[in-house]
Parts: sequence; structure tokens; C-alpha cells
Amino acid sequence: MKQIGPTFQSLQKNNAAMNHSDGAKDAQKLAMWFQDVQAYWEAKHVDDAIGFAKTAVKAAQDTEQASMAMNMTGLTDAQKSLAGACQGCHMAHRERLAEGSFRIK
Repeated sequence: MKQIGPTFQSLQKNNAAMNHSDGAKDAQKLAMWFQDVQAYWEAKHVDDAIGFAKTAVKAAQDTEQASMAMNMTGLTDAQKSLAGACQGCHMAHRERLAEGSFRIK
């Protein structure tokens, strides 16, 4: 999970700079990691988190496709979907600890 945030930031920077090849590579990594996240939540039988992870996988794949096609509208929509999936899961299943780190609820 700790790699996802920096990679998403890299994805946004790469696509804003029209560096779509590197943006697509970032999106590939994200899709792979979100498949791992999905498997984690499936093992725990947490339905809403599974749904968030599935949405994130699809959004990362859509982001990769839009990056390669240089489809800026599709790219913006896919990145919004990806960010929304992350935020939804974090709100439901992540807790900030006193020292500033996070743990899964």
C-alpha cells in the first residue's frame, strides 16, 4: 500500500506533463497492486472494500488505456474514479494513529 500513493502522484505528474508512456507504466503498476489489495480484502470477506479494489483495478486499467491513446477526457475520468475508490476505502477502513501513521481497521 505504501507504494500506491507515490505511484499515483507520479501518474498524475507524468500525464499532466504529457509523458503518457511513463503514465501508462505507473497505471500498470497500480492495476497490479490493486489486484493484490482486492485479494487481501477477499480473504477477509469485506464486501465494500472488495468493491473499492475492483473499481481501482478497472480505473487503473482505464487510465493506462487512456494514457496510451492520449485521450485526456478518458484519462481525467479514469483518474477521478481511481482517486474516489482510494478515498472511499480509506474512509471506511483506515485509521490514523496518534504518531501520524495509519492502520487498517
